[in-house]
Amino acid sequence: MMKKLILIPILFLAKWGFSQIVQPLFGGVNNNVSDLTIYDGKLIIGGGFNTVDSMNIWGICSWDGQYFDSLGPGLKDPDSNYPRLLKRLYVYNNKLYIGGAFDSIGSIRVNGLAAWNGINWSALNTGVFSVDPFNQTFNNGVVADIFEYDNQLHIFGCFEYVYTSAVNSTAKWDGNYLTLGIPDLDCYAGLGVQYKGKAIVTSNSFDRFLGISNLGQYNGDNSWTSLDSAFGTWGGIYKMLEYKGDLYIAGYFLKAMGNNGNFIVRWNGEEWDDLMGGANDIIGDIAILNDELIVAGYFSQIGNIQANRLAKWDGSKWCGYNLDIKNYDGTGGAIYAVEGYNDKIYIGGNFASVNGINANRICALDIPDSAWVCGSPLAVKEEKSVNFSIFPNPASDFITIKNKINQNGNYTYSIFDYQGKKIKDGSLSFSNSTEKISIQEFNSGIYFIRIENEKGVSVEKFVKL
Repeated sequence: MMKKLILIPILFLAKWGFSQIVQPLFGGVNNNVSDLTIYDGKLIIGGGFNTVDSMNIWGICSWDGQYFDSLGPGLKDPDSNYPRLLKRLYVYNNKLYIGGAFDSIGSIRVNGLAAWNGINWSALNTGVFSVDPFNQTFNNGVVADIFEYDNQLHIFGCFEYVYTSAVNSTAKWDGNYLTLGIPDLDCYAGLGVQYKGKAIVTSNSFDRFLGISNLGQYNGDNSWTSLDSAFGTWGGIYKMLEYKGDLYIAGYFLKAMGNNGNFIVRWNGEEWDDLMGGANDIIGDIAILNDELIVAGYFSQIGNIQANRLAKWDGSKWCGYNLDIKNYDGTGGAIYAVEGYNDKIYIGGNFASVNGINANRICALDIPDSAWVCGSPLAVKEEKSVNFSIFPNPASDFITIKNKINQNGNYTYSIFDYQGKKIKDGSLSFSNSTEKISIQEFNSGIYFIRIENEKGVSVEKFVKL
């Protein structure tokens, strides 16, 4: 183990200012930080670095507020100057699990997936494998996410085999063996989270017979429910997290493209909420600290406030803090990970400085309450003026539109294909609370229907068989 005590000279205090709001972790790391988590009372830092401060530490280390420490040999790669990709850190049953595209940890062959018990690393059987389609050789696969579902550890990514089993981008670990996990997914399975006893899954390649393209709910009995009505034709999901009983989803998506919000939304299991309009740019990560949701990314506005790169949400209002993140060439740096630890916000990514303080890709933020700028609380939610459902879905000849609030009036509709091209439009009156639209002339595929009146707009997704 390598440890280094971080001593803070008195002269640093004047440089920090702001009551030491921005606190570097001494020399930081020499390459990107990709993920952060808490394990055994310490902050775990994962990424593509091979130097932590001045120490030779590869790919993963811990920080307890004063000391850096290595986790065994780390992710040293004899064939590269830097460790191979580390995608995910996850704590389960008192062990730290890591996933990515790495081959080995020390002398242990792990193939993209390993566990740390606080003392030693271990492989999960033989890890994950993919097949080279040209020469039919086995290569290590890529693990994109690790999460708990149904009292077992589930692994998502891009791989075809685990141990002795053929799988398709998803596996589960029972403590002894890797076997097929959630069925019906094609490579590439993206992210997963357990919410209200179900697995919420993102993928850009669900099995085509499911009629799901982006977001699905696995019900645990080999059945699926599509949640695609929340997400349209463009974007990606970077993080899903449960907070105060609701599921928060953040990433790279826009309401104008048929999504239910801008870069962040929440779901209570029945309805979606755009959190006061969401953000104006990408959200890279979200975390929880002191019963508040911490949000970091590229945005300069979120909800009804200005907030440059950092904000927090307490369930009813947004508060923002302005960070000036600079890269080594003077351009804007990137925040890839955020975590709450010891009452401070930690950010990691690819940046040189934060608010003029040299940080080298990782730092702590100790922001007093008085430094946050907060907006007005979210008003009591009113009943939607445009709220409808589609059946049957999928459909072959006609779709029936049901107005859920039984309100007559003048509505217009537009139907778009998966590329965003308008295919059909017209008007609706809902005189009998339902309207029927012919889709006989449509090609098979995924479509979006946008219905609006003078009071609002709503978008739903349907599948033409």
